[in-house]
Amino acid sequence: MTRHVLTLTVLGALLVVSCKSVPQEGNTARAETKVKTDRVENTGFNRLKTNSLVKEDVVSASYTNSEGKVLKVAYNNTQQTALLNFDQTIIKLNQTVSASGFWYENDTYELRGKGDKVTLTKDGKVVFEN
Repeated sequence: MTRHVLTLTVLGALLVVSCKSVPQEGNTARAETKVKTDRVENTGFNRLKTNSLVKEDVVSASYTNSEGKVLKVAYNNTQQTALLNFDQTIIKLNQTVSASGFWYENDTYELRGKGDKVTLTKDGKVVFEN
């Protein structure tokens, strides 16, 4: 009898451990070869008011337009910001609510996109589009 109870306990523990959900990585591969996207796992930590550490969720992307210009973007999903490197200029944008796709902006620049297509504007004028 003790043997059956022990066996059932071990089987129950194995069932509980095997049923834990494992977070799935989203597919960050893009259909076009000119867009390269990498998920960056260990990019740093952000301290909260409670002094606990939170892992930053940062996704990097590189976009190339028809003229060969490159726009590099690090999307920080934890802080809801995007850090752009364009024409040797570093630009920080804050995420804004978008009906479809994504939208980041500051007082001068605006980055909008959907899928692999992005448009960067400066003072309302398009400076990059792929």
